[in-house]
Amino acid sequence: MYYPLKLKLDELLAKANEAGLNVGFYCGTRTFEQQEELYAKGRDKAGDIVDVSKVVTYARGGQSYHNWGLAFDIVFLINGEWSWAKNNAWNELGELGESLGLEWGGRFPNLADYPHFQLTNGVSLLQAKMAYDKIGGVEAVWKLVEEGQIS
Repeated sequence: MYYPLKLKLDELLAKANEAGLNVGFYCGTRTFEQQEELYAKGRDKAGDIVDVSKVVTYARGGQSYHNWGLAFDIVFLINGEWSWAKNNAWNELGELGESLGLEWGGRFPNLADYPHFQLTNGVSLLQAKMAYDKIGGVEAVWKLVEEGQIS
């Protein structure tokens, strides 16, 4: 995970704890293969949606900031179990993350992703993929995010 994002994660967890929100880190960096497995949920082998209630992402491998170590998910812990229930205090958690300069997935227009937070500094997924492919892996993506330029 991109180190500045790890610092934000730690800070968000502390702020959420201070606010009485019982949350925990659920996942961070994903491989392209792991992303494809998530993408397959609720879809047939051709990629067509067969059960919209089981769809968890519209992002394929390489189309998620998780793939570049620039995103993490935080989930509520209710009675010792992970909870994605809609009645959790997602808006409060999202506002805490945004106060730290993170982008919150609860504001995504097509599929609100309440547990999702990312730090991109305006770098698009296409720019991240180009930096990864043409310059040199995930470290090139992180440099792009940090400096806002490809050198």
